[in-house]
Amino acid sequence: MIKELYSSRQLDIYPHLNCDRGTKKVNHTLMNTKPSLMQRLAAAVQDQMEKKLTAARMASYELAASLDPLLEERVYDVACRVALDLASTLHISNFHFWEFFRGLKTIEEARQRALDLQSDTHPFATCLDMAMATSSALKAALLRDPDLADYACRVETVTDCKPDIIITSPRDIHCLTLLRFHDFCIVIDLCAQPTAFKVHLDTAFQCQQQLDLLAQDFHSFAYAYVGNANGARMLVDCSGYKTKTPYDLFFGLSPFHSITDVEISSFLAFALAANFGSRLTCIGNMPSRRTVQARSIWTYAPKSRNITYTPLSDDTFIVDTLALRIDFVKQELHLAIPYKDWLVKPANAFWLERMSGYTEFERCAYHLSDAVAFFKLSLGTNVLFDLPIKGINAQVLCRVRLMDDVCARLGLPEGEVLRIAHVVRDVWVEALRERNEEMELCLGLLQSRL
Repeated sequence: MIKELYSSRQLDIYPHLNCDRGTKKVNHTLMNTKPSLMQRLAAAVQDQMEKKLTAARMASYELAASLDPLLEERVYDVACRVALDLASTLHISNFHFWEFFRGLKTIEEARQRALDLQSDTHPFATCLDMAMATSSALKAALLRDPDLADYACRVETVTDCKPDIIITSPRDIHCLTLLRFHDFCIVIDLCAQPTAFKVHLDTAFQCQQQLDLLAQDFHSFAYAYVGNANGARMLVDCSGYKTKTPYDLFFGLSPFHSITDVEISSFLAFALAANFGSRLTCIGNMPSRRTVQARSIWTYAPKSRNITYTPLSDDTFIVDTLALRIDFVKQELHLAIPYKDWLVKPANAFWLERMSGYTEFERCAYHLSDAVAFFKLSLGTNVLFDLPIKGINAQVLCRVRLMDDVCARLGLPEGEVLRIAHVVRDVWVEALRERNEEMELCLGLLQSRL
């Protein structure tokens, strides 16, 4: 018997994960979608690849024929286990990636520092270090099985970053783990969903639909697997297509390819550029907003149709539990958490009473049916430079600790939100110091000319 996890509204368009009540194993099969739409989308992607790629580049994607379909299925089972293991321990964060490279000046410095990226930022990761972690874990798991050891060399850490562009936004980069076979590919993309999934040749796969807790809107990733008669096989991100007109591909398609030193240099250059800030303020450039998204293991399934979750084999569930936005310019932390499925539970009455007592507490838009609640916290005061000069005052610090306590119960390490708040203050201290130094230099030069 099949247990449906998402609403019928979502199932009209999106595939979903299912759980058999007897085995409690996740079923990753594409179900309840419109095959014609997925096939037409893949055909449109195929057409674009044939037009855009040179013969030499197309040939670089050629594969040998499948070795053993039964073994390939076993590889997929291993990939599913690896994906779930890592999804249950990692959180998505571009804040920690930015902080890791903060203060570095040169590519050489960043390259040396990058060797410790995964260990120093764990359990937080971007798509890049998630892909690196899943690829390493999958290779190790395959090598432990004598029957599957030969497949370890087919595990690829890939990106669809175009080699001829300068990365200016995280949207220019996406990385994942990939195994390509003749008839299908296996993908692990923990940003898209916590489970591995298959994309069959000449079709597309729509990943788990996710609620963007802060934007109060839904999104999902979509991938097409295409090729040619010579054995070329390519995975292409087609998430930006228009549902009703899949041939109207207004996004820049680029097939995923192995990450090389060229891409690594581009990633590092982007990380260094973030040190100089991209948001202009009265005291110079400040960092752009950063986000932390957490998953946690629950012993019960959320009842809200709008909270994303995945069942595990031991009657527990991986749940998307919070999103925290860090706004340096506004000196704000903005938290979104499950309301109906967590905060109003009797066991959490203490946290509900404390949070709802503040005017910064707010429930979500009507269309989300009380799925989410928000808590926005200003770290400073009405005086812009109070935060860097006087620090976080006692009243605000009390609210930061409240936010930290709640986040710790939803998956973040205890004390992490408090630490992040102090990092925001440090950024303002440094910016103010640099501005004062520049003003003193200008004043000195002016006086020397008088």
